This record gives sequence, structure tokens and C-alpha cells, in this order.
Amino acid sequence: LFHDIGKPDAYVVDELGYGHFYGHPAMSAEKSKLALIKDFKLTCEEFENIITLIEYHDIEVASTTKSVKKAINKIGVELIKKWFILKQADRDDHIYPDSRHFMDVPRLKELYEQILSEKQCFDKKDYYKYSVGRGYERRVQQRVQRLT
Repeated sequence: LFHDIGKPDAYVVDELGYGHFYGHPAMSAEKSKLALIKDFKLTCEEFENIITLIEYHDIEVASTTKSVKKAINKIGVELIKKWFILKQADRDDHIYPDSRHFMDVPRLKELYEQILSEKQCFDKKDYYKYSVGRGYERRVQQRVQRLT
């Protein structure tokens, strides 16, 4: 529910009278941080994962191996599975006049599984960064402390 909380603040109307929500993922993430810290008992990892999902919920990912690899690097090897769920739910909640405005989430999942099953390279430093490793918990703790 937090992923679109910044939409009212981001709403603008263009010169043709169409409404847009430019930058709403970043605004949603910022607004969510305080609510999550104040009202929810989350581990540092849960907090970080939720904020990451909010920040990246609106990125466009083409149905190509290259594009899915870039998404894995941005979102994380394991967290992207939850991103697929969020993306599908967000897509199912919208009515688009034509199919150009939504991603083929099942196809993205297939490509993700293929990348992993074939052990395709997608930048080892990013794999380590998004997996739980030395220093991860410390970095998350520091980020939470800056917000409180």
C-alpha cells in the first residue's frame, strides 16, 4: 500500500490537461520511511527491502535477458521475486486502454529463472551487495539510525 503514497504530492497536470505523477516512487519511499519506523516492528532487513520495493516499483523492465539482468542488479537477486508480485498486483489494479502500458510479468519471471538456472553472469559485486553478507546488517542499521 505504501508504494503510491507519494502520488498526491507528485501530481502535476501537463499543458494538454493530462495528469502525471513524476517522481512519485522516491516521494513514496521517503514518506513511507517514517511510518514504517514509527508504526511497524520491522527488522532492518525487512525495512530495507520494503523501501527498495517502493523505490523501484515503477521501473520499466523490457522482456529481454539484458533488461532483467539490470533489474536484478538494481533490486536484488532474491528481492526481485517480491518485486514481481508487487508489479503484477499493481498491473492488475490498473485499467490500461492498450497493452503497451504494462509489462509481461510472467515472461520477466521466466527470464529471471532462466538467468539463474543457466548461472548467467550479472555482475558479481552487485550479487554480493544485495545478498546478506558481511557489512550488510551494519549498513542497514546506519541507514535506519539516520532516519530516527
